[in-house]
Amino acid sequence: IKNEDMKIHAIYNEEYRDKRTVKKYPCIISRFTQRILYSKTTTIITESSISLIHWQEDIPLVINIKDKNIALDYKNEFMKLWKSAKK
Repeated sequence: IKNEDMKIHAIYNEEYRDKRTVKKYPCIISRFTQRILYSKTTTIITESSISLIHWQEDIPLVINIKDKNIALDYKNEFMKLWKSAKK
């Protein structure tokens, strides 16, 4: 993560609260949930696009969707989960 002004919001399972990798990057704002979140797919949301990265065994599969309305829908769903997660 190179851009120090960029802030990343990430939600982790509560069991990862004390893991060093979670605390390693000061630009990542973390929250934690009791809800079990397990997925091999990472979602990156920007103002006008989303990227889905599925971490397969051989090579990651990346799907980019450039649409402001879809990005907004994903952001709204993320913010619902963000508000229910603990600092």
